[in-house]
Amino acid sequence: MRTNILICIFFIIALCSCSGDADPIYSCDKTIDLWVKNHIEEIQTMDRTDWLKMDDKLKSASYRAFSQNQKIDFWKEKLSEVMTLDWNEEELEHIQKVSDFLDTHTTFFGEKPLSDEQNNELDLFFYKWATYAFDNLKWEKQTVYAIACTGLQLLSKNGDIGTIPSIAEEAEKMTKSSEQQIIPECDCHLSAWNLMACTPQISWGCEESKCEDDTWGCGWVGLQSCDGLCVPL
Repeated sequence: MRTNILICIFFIIALCSCSGDADPIYSCDKTIDLWVKNHIEEIQTMDRTDWLKMDDKLKSASYRAFSQNQKIDFWKEKLSEVMTLDWNEEELEHIQKVSDFLDTHTTFFGEKPLSDEQNNELDLFFYKWATYAFDNLKWEKQTVYAIACTGLQLLSKNGDIGTIPSIAEEAEKMTKSSEQQIIPECDCHLSAWNLMACTPQISWGCEESKCEDDTWGCGWVGLQSCDGLCVPL
């Protein structure tokens, strides 16, 4: 009897979990996940220009479906675009360091999540990189975020990015989720740099919260787990 009860419990957990399916999970939103799976061949021929034209709701899930080479090309293109702005020589050299890191860590962009060792190496590199940017280049956090934490277009050296969800839209989304008792999908990576995890222009941070945390594509160059929720500070 006890064994049967345990089996039932595990079965229910499997049904409720975002990762309960043996297939790859691109989003805990079943509608978005199904859309990505139905368009996987088209998605895996996209470049970053195509990605930027997508509906914002589909961007994260579609990026997760990219091949290893697509993800690398995606960030190389983003950094090349960033470097077209009016930086001085020291700033350009600093941005180039991120591109060089990608060149020597292509295996980080594979299908599997980062190992603890890889995640630590990534965090250490970007800790040093961001600290230098703050202390020596006098960059604001939003500039560091806009360069290395989002694939969206960097519009200015101040960290302005191409698409910013309004506070009203995000507040409405959170209110509806609360009213309907829907567990939202995690959309940021918890770390000591929690202000780097969400769009800094609207002063939201990444906090530990009840959210579906079986996806990745957050944090530094989209390589880290999504285990927190963007909330107003």
